[in-house]
Amino acid sequence: MTAKELAIEAFRRSDARDLEGFVGMFAPDCEWVAPGTEARGHDALREYLQPFWLGFSRYHHEISRTVEGGDDVVAVEGTWNGVNDGPLLTPEGQQMPATGRAVTLHFVMVGTRDADSELIRSVHLYFDQIEFLGQLGLLPEPAAAA
Repeated sequence: MTAKELAIEAFRRSDARDLEGFVGMFAPDCEWVAPGTEARGHDALREYLQPFWLGFSRYHHEISRTVEGGDDVVAVEGTWNGVNDGPLLTPEGQQMPATGRAVTLHFVMVGTRDADSELIRSVHLYFDQIEFLGQLGLLPEPAAAA
């Protein structure tokens, strides 16, 4: 599979909530870079994804654009849509109750494929954390103007 084909299949497996199938598409020493994290390897990838999988029992990705850099690099732009219907774990390990709020989060992901194994070597994911927290209602209200 090309990097684009791997990315599309990875999104499909994620949306189907096939965690092990999703993780299995990555090289054992994979790299996952996202706001607030740099995970390396399957166990670290599972650990990073766990709060999202627990906090959102259903979600889906809508891909709006893909740009290929040969067979081994792909950039994907889209939106991630879900409803926070489960507890969210903070990076400090605290559990926040479900907000029940819908989230539509814009993202860009750049992925590379390992040509030898034909598995995903790295993902660099970009999204706006403030947008995410704001849609969940987890940001303080702005102070009233004097």
